[in-house]
Amino acid sequence: MLACDSPDQNGQYTLKNMHPGSYKLFAVDNVEPGQGQDPDFVKSVDDKGETITVKDSERSTKDLTVIVTDDVK
Repeated sequence: MLACDSPDQNGQYTLKNMHPGSYKLFAVDNVEPGQGQDPDFVKSVDDKGETITVKDSERSTKDLTVIVTDDVK
């Protein structure tokens, strides 16, 4: 799982130089350092991720719903 720190003042992220392909995106609140690399945590949020397909030389956008960690079991 790729982890980003915090969104900008508008709540947006910009990921640059992504290779073409399909990716699963997650917006998770209150993630502890390293938690995004924990296989058990990743498994607990996997079904809540949203897929995006990046094509060569195209820009893509995706609105995400924040996954509240209190709701993750």
